[in-house]
Amino acid sequence: MDNAGVTALRRCYAAARMLGRMAGRRVLGATAVTIAVSAAAAVLAAPAAATSTSKVTWSFVSQPGLHPPKLEVLERKSGLAAGDFLLASEARGGHSQSGPLIVQRNGQAVWFLDTRLGLDFEQETYNGKPVLVWTKGRSVVVVNEHYRKIATVKAHRPWMLDGHDAQIIGGDIWITVNRMVPWDLKPYGGPSSGTVLDCGVQEYQLSTGQLIGTWDALNPHGTANVPLSASKVRFNSHFPFWDAYHINAVQPLPNGDLLISMRNTWAVYLVDPATDQTLWTLGGKQSSFSFGRGAKFALQHDARLVDPSQGGLGSDVELTVFDDNAHGRPSKGIVLSLNTTTYQATLVQAYHHDLSLRVGVEGSMQLLPNGNALVGWGAEPYFSEYSAAGAQLLDVRLPPLDSSYRALFTNTWVGTPYYPPRGAVRGKTAYASWNGATQVAKWQVLAGASSHHLKVVAVHKRTGFETAIRLGKTYGAYEVRALSSTGQILGTSKSFS
Repeated sequence: MDNAGVTALRRCYAAARMLGRMAGRRVLGATAVTIAVSAAAAVLAAPAAATSTSKVTWSFVSQPGLHPPKLEVLERKSGLAAGDFLLASEARGGHSQSGPLIVQRNGQAVWFLDTRLGLDFEQETYNGKPVLVWTKGRSVVVVNEHYRKIATVKAHRPWMLDGHDAQIIGGDIWITVNRMVPWDLKPYGGPSSGTVLDCGVQEYQLSTGQLIGTWDALNPHGTANVPLSASKVRFNSHFPFWDAYHINAVQPLPNGDLLISMRNTWAVYLVDPATDQTLWTLGGKQSSFSFGRGAKFALQHDARLVDPSQGGLGSDVELTVFDDNAHGRPSKGIVLSLNTTTYQATLVQAYHHDLSLRVGVEGSMQLLPNGNALVGWGAEPYFSEYSAAGAQLLDVRLPPLDSSYRALFTNTWVGTPYYPPRGAVRGKTAYASWNGATQVAKWQVLAGASSHHLKVVAVHKRTGFETAIRLGKTYGAYEVRALSSTGQILGTSKSFS
């Protein structure tokens, strides 16, 4: 795609998403261009202001350049899973920054990076070690537990990274991509010289960036893997292309198959990329399954097999999916049981927001290790945790107009930043923070007449992303030192005054 095409794609995306927000309902044009988010999200995310509104944005004395969104915990009950949350925060109101964000259950930030984008952000495993993965522009970025970049991947032309999903198994990464394909759209209500936005999944070797394989829906030089007639979205003459498919999730399975979710066909597919065979289709116009009561979904996101080792075939395969729904019905997270012998889909559990939210785009659904469930409400600024029985235990709200493409849970991330803590002083108060450090329990303040003559003058329990520590007097120089719960020194800031 040339520069003019990219610019047009960005403008379409921005206009459609804004109309969707203003209307407060699903807009097909908005969904049609959402998959171009890797090219367009930078336009949507407003540059961070020098100062920010205190009610919706964090400001830190020791980290003056960081302004993550301030989260409001609306409900918090007992029985929650012990862990943190990963959000792909996207600031729509221009009041804060956008980017990958890790937060605690109390809404306090653990780590934040201002990338001016907000879409996919996940914890994965690379070569047996936990890593963080997110999309930035046309690249997928992978960092280790020290927040050092260890890999980046870009899609090979004519494909473009669309930013919806990136999944790692072993040393390979699977990413969702799209490309423009000229196509006769007269059979579908469009022009004969039209354009289809073909969607696909590509596998890359993460260490080298080498392309291993591609699966795509349209397969323009052969038989379509997913026919255009499967689309639930009509051609819209207001947009320069037809987004007939709109892949928004991929799950590579250990046996080599792929589970693929397509929003605009309202269907989830189990495919064998080696043969292009579709093993089954769940939902849409050509479903392999019949549905029990409450099991149907529409405009779905984040479809995942609970146990990928089952390979998607068996008498009792469970699948989680976020059901955006349609026709004005409330959205929900659901767990389905799939019998691939009788091809019956049965509802196991549904998770509804107490406000009966109707989500136009985005969203996520995740089962947690203790049996709870986490639902991210996508374009609606909430994420919620539920008991196994479906009772809402936690409800957290982002600032107005903000969103998170997914909300995910982790209880295994241990961040040990390669960079030192940060400190600052205002009068007789010292401020200490360490962006991304997960093991800090206490802070020491070292102070003296100069940086060569420092001693411990205060110790304070960590109280949040930034800890304010009152001192008895002012000094000529300071440092802050992070301690673990056992008193181990984890890191020391540079001297400041």
